[in-house]
Amino acid sequence: MKLAGGRLWTKEEIEYVRENLGRIKIDTIAKNLGRTKEAVISQIEKRKLGGALENTGMWTASDLARAFKIDNHVPVRWIKKEGLPAVKKTMLEKGKYWLINPEEFWKWAKKNKHLINFAKLDQFDLLPQPEWVEMERRKDAMEIPRRQQKPWTPEEDEQLITLMKWGYGNKEIAERLDRSEKAVQRRISRLRAKNIIPKKKIVIRWTDEEVRIMQEMEQQGYSDEEIAYELGREVEHIRDKRRRMGYHKREVIKKSG
Repeated sequence: MKLAGGRLWTKEEIEYVRENLGRIKIDTIAKNLGRTKEAVISQIEKRKLGGALENTGMWTASDLARAFKIDNHVPVRWIKKEGLPAVKKTMLEKGKYWLINPEEFWKWAKKNKHLINFAKLDQFDLLPQPEWVEMERRKDAMEIPRRQQKPWTPEEDEQLITLMKWGYGNKEIAERLDRSEKAVQRRISRLRAKNIIPKKKIVIRWTDEEVRIMQEMEQQGYSDEEIAYELGREVEHIRDKRRRMGYHKREVIKKSG
């Protein structure tokens, strides 16, 4: 295939366009190849190098929003504030999009269950779904009361903070506020992100169930970060609790091995 000037496109040039499309500007691609922008676009269109979004094997932030029936800004907040792995790509025909690898999403979702209402996810959306998703879907369908869908009021935030200061755990707070435990964990995360709840000044009393979950996850080889996500706590809380219980994580791993 030739340009007006007659210079043939090499396989190396085509592969360079394919690999960098969406990662760097088309103007830059053209400059690096010594081609015109129009020539690069012509090759992209004729060879279908850009492809449609649905053919990338990736999900967009909008795909996640539709599947979980949430506002489009929520997945973007997951990306920017909650560590959801994603890359921003420029698709020739559709503009810029956040693209999420399905495997990376499910790994992140497993660590951040408190941020997601799985009951809203249809079993035929976002396929393939890991086996644990069905359990979370059923759990959320049973545990999340209708009131969880309503916005939190300033009075509820004040009550939540007061109960935390008094040493109540998430389960007890959820019962008193008529919210699900997951909703409480989610609200605490958002208030911490806004620095409304200090990260270290408020001590949350540990329950026997939390200690059991922490030790089980330790034996299964989960990191302190993953345990903290699961319990809705800070990593410092996990390490401090272990110190106060008088053992080291290496001892747990050694026993389980």
